[in-house]
Formats: sequence, structure tokens, C-alpha cells
Amino acid sequence: MIPDGNRRFPLRFRRMYNSIADRMVLAKMRYLNAHAIPTPGIELLRFICLNIDINSLESCQNDADRYLEILKGVGTQVRAAVDPMFTNSIAGGRWIPKTQGVSEIILNAESVNPIKEMPLDKDWSAWQNLRAVRFLYHDSLELPEEFVSSMLQFKEQVPSYLMVSLNVPLLCFKYFKYAMECKKNHDNPDVNVFLKEYEYNHFFSDVLNIWLLNLLLRVLCNPDRETKDIVGDITMPIRFCTTNMLTQGIDGIKEFVDLLKTGSMKPQDFFQTRWFGDNDINFLINENCYRWVALPETYRYLWMKTLLQFPYFCYIMTSVRLFPDTPFKDTLNLRCNEILTYKIQPINMPTAVTSPTLGDFIRNWQITLTKFLQGESVVLPISRKSV
Repeated sequence: MIPDGNRRFPLRFRRMYNSIADRMVLAKMRYLNAHAIPTPGIELLRFICLNIDINSLESCQNDADRYLEILKGVGTQVRAAVDPMFTNSIAGGRWIPKTQGVSEIILNAESVNPIKEMPLDKDWSAWQNLRAVRFLYHDSLELPEEFVSSMLQFKEQVPSYLMVSLNVPLLCFKYFKYAMECKKNHDNPDVNVFLKEYEYNHFFSDVLNIWLLNLLLRVLCNPDRETKDIVGDITMPIRFCTTNMLTQGIDGIKEFVDLLKTGSMKPQDFFQTRWFGDNDINFLINENCYRWVALPETYRYLWMKTLLQFPYFCYIMTSVRLFPDTPFKDTLNLRCNEILTYKIQPINMPTAVTSPTLGDFIRNWQITLTKFLQGESVVLPISRKSV
């Protein structure tokens, strides 16, 4: 329903972004130079990679046969270990220390069109930058800098949940290509090196994009909040970005939010603006909600799909609601009411959910979503900074 817009150039915001992005590159290099440390997350992925039959895959004539005959079903085989609808659990400890009590929701997902998206019958160079594991979202305004231990360390604002996408067929296919490259070069494949250099190294860009999305949501949900108060909500390493630069960056966002409120800038222009490095919100939605993260088309996964898409949906709808009243705005609000009436309110708890923790999580999530669809003020992410 939303037409194409024209991107704008938030120069003050870009200065803040460039400072943080440069420091994230240094943090990434520091991580890659450290020794691999076993963690529950790495052990899970190691188990998946080391249990594929390399010889059987190698005996297939082409990549299409490898996927259709062997790898297409491996996601189903591991769902009892990772899929919340089968484990009845969202307990953490794989990517954030278990002592911090963060729920980790693993989406056992796949590409929306695997045959089209995967570079079939191409060598390792075409596969090495594909993503099988993605950090999709967490609800914290802290930018964690410590990842040397292969786990995110939050110091002041521990999130309530972390959403992670795991594409098991892609992970196995990618590891097979890595093993074939090692064989060609007469090297021994090392699954720890594979996971560290070709999966975990991408988490730095995920963490930055999540923090930027949460910052934009905080400004959009609180358009009249003072900049200094928003800066106070943020936990940012001083070596990444100074308070003065943070202030300038937030002022740069508020400048465009004010244009939205007065009608001087259309919502679609705000959406086309590249707030996430070289990408806009539309790119993130396509990559993280459709192209690479597709969940089964069954009703029991509806709560996961809505939880996955909600931060982006909130970003879009809050931007539209700030814009002066128009028929376009009325149409979107009407669509929200339809979604609430026909999809959200009739939902019963999935019968497979027996865990009280998971059940409470889904119920609280439904309450939040219902409030937002009804037009009530929902501030995201929820402020939890310790004083």
C-alpha cells in the first residue's frame, strides 16, 4: 500500500553512525583475532554441521539434487532441539549468558525460495558471505561491545528476549561447500573456524542494525521527548561514540521526525532514507522477514511471525501516524483494525504449548500487539536501564 519515496540525507545522523560503524569494525577484528571459545550456541551449530553426510552429498551429480534429496529435510530433523513449538521452551544461554535470563527465540526458518536464492553449482566464493544464522531483534537500547567470548555481554540494559534465525539447510550446504574448498586446497576443514569466520563475524552488523532500529523506534514513539533524556536511555561505550556525537545524531533524527509531523516530509521518504548504513528499512524487512527468513505456513507459527515483523511494522505505522491525517493514513489504520479483529483476537493459545514460561510470553506479546493495533501508545523498546 505504501508508494515509493525519495531518500533524504541526514548528515548529522550519518556522522554518529560512521563513528559507531568504524568502531564496530575494530571490535570485529578483535573478535576474529581471538581464539575460538566453545559456547552452547557454537556447540549447537557444530552438532548440525558435523552430522551431515559429506560423502553422500559429494556423490550427488549437482547442487539441486543435493538440496532436494538430502538437505531439504534437515531442518525438520533438528526442530525437536531448536523450534519453540516443539521444545516448548525459549530458555536462553546459547548467545547471551544464561545468568542474564534472556529468552532466546530460535526461528527454524528457511529461504522463501531456496532454489532461486542459493548459488547452486557455484564454488565457495559465492557461498561464503551467505547468512545461515542471523540475530534478528532484541529489545535493548544498549550496544554491547564485548563478543570475544562468542556471547553478547549486556552490562546495564539486559534485553528480555533475543530472536535468532537458523536456516539449517543453508548452514549444512554452506559447510559442505567449505569442506569441498578445503579438500581442493589440501586443508582440513575446521568447523570452529568455519562458524567463527563465516557466521559469527556477521553478528556485528546485526547488533548495530538492531540498535539503530531501537533508537529510531524510541525517537518515533517519543517525538516530544528531550534529546538529553533519550541519550540517558542509551548505553553506549564511550570509545564507540561520545555523548556529544550521540546528541547530534538524535537531533538529526528528530529533525526528520518534525518534518513528518508537519507534513513537510512524506512517510515513504522517511522509509527510503538509509538509516542503516547503505540500506533502508525496506531492505531490512525484505532480508529479515521474507527473503531469508520464511517460517512454515501454519497457524501455530503466527505468534512468531508477528513477533518477527512487529519492530518493522511499528516503525512504519508510527511514522505514518505522526503524519497529518490523510486518506492513506485512514486506510492503514483501517487495515490494522482488520488484522486485530480477524487475526489477533480470535487466536487461541497453540495447543502444543505446555510451558508456563512460553505461554506467559505469548500472552504478554499478544497484549502488546493488541494495544498497538488499537492505536494506544506503546513505547519500544521498553526502558529497563538500571540506575
